[in-house]
Amino acid sequence: MRIATFGRGFWEIYPKAGGSVAGILGNGDFNFDQVIDGADLVREAAVFLTTSADADYSAIGNLTGTTNTIDSADLTQLVVKLGGRP
Repeated sequence: MRIATFGRGFWEIYPKAGGSVAGILGNGDFNFDQVIDGADLVREAAVFLTTSADADYSAIGNLTGTTNTIDSADLTQLVVKLGGRP
């Protein structure tokens, strides 16, 4: 969700995926710039080993698997996509 106010700023909120079905896969593009780059890799590392029960979890980083967990397989898949499009 993106929110902007007159003279007050701009916010972007990522709703928690707590109620999502297990195995919902993301594309790895955390900053929505249509390129998998270093910023996405840093964000993936920040949410590494989180589950949908954790406040820092982001479904965007869950690239593989059948559970809502960001693990080494997701990190490996993001590295493979590095430099490409989501």
